[in-house]
Amino acid sequence: MKKLLLIPMVLACGCTGVKLKPEDIDKKTSFSIGREIGQFSVSNVVNEGGAATSKTTYDARTKDGAFYKCYIVDSGCLTKVVTFGMSGTSDAVCAQMEGNASKSKPAPACNDLLRAAGQC
Repeated sequence: MKKLLLIPMVLACGCTGVKLKPEDIDKKTSFSIGREIGQFSVSNVVNEGGAATSKTTYDARTKDGAFYKCYIVDSGCLTKVVTFGMSGTSDAVCAQMEGNASKSKPAPACNDLLRAAGQC
């Protein structure tokens, strides 16, 4: 019985962060920013994390100049072993930025109250 418990633990020790495939990043980003694949480009992809969870951060720029900062969280292989493969990958979370990448700040939120006040 102890040997059966040892097998997943040994396998988990060899786990490293999971790297997302570019086509997966494109698909999730397309849905998040509401643009078709091919209408934006992804750059500055950084994978952080390890066996428990990993986070992929990146920039997305559309052909019409809109700029987004995005991230996707993935359960690492250790988490997948512990949950018997039942954990997964999040959707892309993207925030639209104003200006160029070096001077980026969040875009102002425009709601009914701000529209009524002529603020946006």
